Amino acid sequence: MATALAKFHDQELSLELNGEVSFGKTNFKYATLGELYQKTKAPLKEAGLTFTHFTDHESGCVVTVLVCLEDESSLISSVPIDFTKQPKEFGALITYGKRYTFAAVLGLSAEDDKDAVEIEHKPAPTKSQWEQTIDKVMSGEKGILEAAMSAFTLNGDQIRRIVNAENIAEEK
Repeated sequence: MATALAKFHDQELSLELNGEVSFGKTNFKYATLGELYQKTKAPLKEAGLTFTHFTDHESGCVVTVLVCLEDESSLISSVPIDFTKQPKEFGALITYGKRYTFAAVLGLSAEDDKDAVEIEHKPAPTKSQWEQTIDKVMSGEKGILEAAMSAFTLNGDQIRRIVNAENIAEEK
C-alpha cells in the first residue's frame, strides 16, 4: 500500500476548487466529488489503487475504502453522518461524506482552508536520534515522549514504541 500511495502522490494532480460554501461568516471553496473522481481516476489506476464508498448504518458513517490491487491491502476513512435527515439533506450528507473521506484517505487537500492555523513542521527523527530516544526511555528517563513529540514529527508506530519502552522500563 505504501508504495502504491507514494506512486499516486508522485503524479501531477491539480484539483480545481470548483464548489463554494457560503453561509453566515463561513465562506470557502472546495473540490467537488466529481472533480476529485475526474482528477484522480488516471493517477489511481497508474498507482494500482481503487476505491469504494458505502454507508454503514450500524456505525452511522460514510466509509471510503482504498484498495491496493497488488497486495489487496486497504486503508479506510470514515465520517459520521446523521441518518435521520430528510432524503435531500441525507443525500447531501452522503456526498459530503464521500468527498471528505475520499480526500482524507488519499491525503489530498480538497478545500480552501482559510481559517487554518499555521502548522509548525518538525523533522522526523534520524536513525541516530531515534535510537538515542529509545535508549533514554529504557534507562528510565522521564518525559521522553513529550520531549520527542515537541522536537520531532512522530508517526503512530513510533509513539507506541516509546510508550511500550516506558512500560518496560517501569517494570524493571
